[in-house]
Amino acid sequence: MRKSTLVGGLAAVLTSMVLVLPPPSASAAPAGGSGEIFSDLFVALRDENGIPILSETFYEEGPVGVTCIQPISYSAIPGIDSTPNPADGRDVYLVPLVGEDFTDSTADPLAEADTACTPKPEFLEPVSYVSEVELERLNLVRTSDEVLWAKLDEVRTRLLEADEITLDGAGRITTTKDGVTGAIDASPEQAAIYAATAGDPGIALAAEGGPAATPQRGGLMDTGSIPGLPGYLEDEALSEAFIQQGSDGFDNWELAAAAIGTAAGKAVPITIDTIEYYNRTAANDGLVANWDYVDSPPQSLLPSQANGDMLFVSDPPEEFVDYSAFSYTRSEVFTGCTTWLDVGTLTWMSSPVIDRVGFTDIVDFASPTSTVANVAGFAQMADDVRSVIGYLHENDVVVNPETGEGFFIDPVFEESCEAQAEKVVELNQPVDAVDPTVTITAAPTATTTATDATFAFTETDAASVLCLLDGGELERCLSPKTYTGLEPGAHTFTVIAMGVAGNLASDTHTWQIIPPGEDSMITSLDPVRLADTRPPWVAADGLFVGTGPVSGGQSVQVSVTNRGGVPADAQAAVLNVTVAGPVAPGYATVYPCGTVPDTSSLNYWAGEDVANEVIAKLSPTGTICVFTIRTADIIVDVAGY
Repeated sequence: MRKSTLVGGLAAVLTSMVLVLPPPSASAAPAGGSGEIFSDLFVALRDENGIPILSETFYEEGPVGVTCIQPISYSAIPGIDSTPNPADGRDVYLVPLVGEDFTDSTADPLAEADTACTPKPEFLEPVSYVSEVELERLNLVRTSDEVLWAKLDEVRTRLLEADEITLDGAGRITTTKDGVTGAIDASPEQAAIYAATAGDPGIALAAEGGPAATPQRGGLMDTGSIPGLPGYLEDEALSEAFIQQGSDGFDNWELAAAAIGTAAGKAVPITIDTIEYYNRTAANDGLVANWDYVDSPPQSLLPSQANGDMLFVSDPPEEFVDYSAFSYTRSEVFTGCTTWLDVGTLTWMSSPVIDRVGFTDIVDFASPTSTVANVAGFAQMADDVRSVIGYLHENDVVVNPETGEGFFIDPVFEESCEAQAEKVVELNQPVDAVDPTVTITAAPTATTTATDATFAFTETDAASVLCLLDGGELERCLSPKTYTGLEPGAHTFTVIAMGVAGNLASDTHTWQIIPPGEDSMITSLDPVRLADTRPPWVAADGLFVGTGPVSGGQSVQVSVTNRGGVPADAQAAVLNVTVAGPVAPGYATVYPCGTVPDTSSLNYWAGEDVANEVIAKLSPTGTICVFTIRTADIIVDVAGY
């Protein structure tokens, strides 16, 4: 059965890059408590299955010892050596806990237990090295069994009534009925698929103090299959065609990862910690899944009968999914291409999906063909599904109103790159039709302190009009179009008119938002080129010579003061920075030298030149540095200070 994609629209310009997951943002500290496998949702040291690796014993009171979840930081902690995190192989720093200062004592163990697992205050203020995990929409799995069961019943009905069940370009379960196709992508429905009980939602438990009755369970996390598929559908051939093994479709483990990726919000990456906290929240009887179990680490210490040493024990044991048999390779799932609209040139292009989507690497992928195993692979697949859904949301807003052609993405496991390339040629051919026009008639001034912006525009012969701010998400729009709460810096607004035959026209406005009080401090200059790494370029003042592309992961330093009209006492400069001929998708960061910040000044894709205007703070010696994650040439022009 062909796994057809959702009917989409035209593609917007999207940052085409693979981001390496930055250090998680610091947040609140976890609460204390001995042996708490899960308390506050914070980033923790974990093994390959995602099981928390508990800290050492902090103090002993008789035969009992206190153990704690070990919070970690991906940012360097002064004075602390890094250690590999077994879960993802990345270097982390163990956050020191109060209990490390405890020794054998006769102190009140309950009082000490209240503070033993708390990070030491100096690692919380003024900078916190403890990071919270943001579940966002995944928190909807916390809803009651009754609600989950009702949602699951809705999904079953939809599947039963469908004329066709497929997987779309992101791997979402997609149904077609009477010619209408749509994905099952709401968080409650996906939570129900993953975690709903399989029987009467009113699960009866034994009287308090007695053993619980065996719960009737179901869902991907408990049975390894979607309740109702296969077997629930009367059409067994349809069921078997939908859930296939190997290269033709998702197996149940992959469906489970896709369920989490579909249920998640699209702004925050899914991590290994996200997976474990979601599993723990979804379980209603202390179990995480029934594929395979791995017992948790202990929650207390007792003397070992074998040698008298302290022995970890846990009763009852926490159980975790055994991910040891799971592996994931991005290029084996997202095998195809996508057709998209390059807004800057108003031309259609086609590219491999893995080159266009802004994937986030949970582990450091050596290449899209690298295989990631265990819980890291499961988390990576879930997050890749999240990333592709985000790409779909940003691109499928427009479709040719007459032909329905335009943006397209291959379903998972399918590849139609040659056919898409041929379609791109056809889409870019001129047609015998009246060209639309569009003109911006009102816009912010070139420099302003206002953080709101309103644009008015007129159009003729347009079937639809699209608006785009800063290369972000295309959206259908009408005049006037207003944006609020914009950040200081350079901004670009583009309005596109699409004619009835697919002809395109656009108009663009660029302006700069200056923080209040700083607008009178900007001095404009006639643009002057300060740096160009392409040989044999040499600056007029001889202070920069092009010696070749900047290697990926490296920076180039450029002197700014006393050049091009920038005085020696300038604090910042208005620069136009261009990345030329990058070898792969990535990003560049302009900064006052020193430590490279976890920010991006511009994003680029392979082989194409991309520019952005920035206001850059200068170093004490009057320089700036430009960092590029991929090998590329760097060009810097100054336009003010």
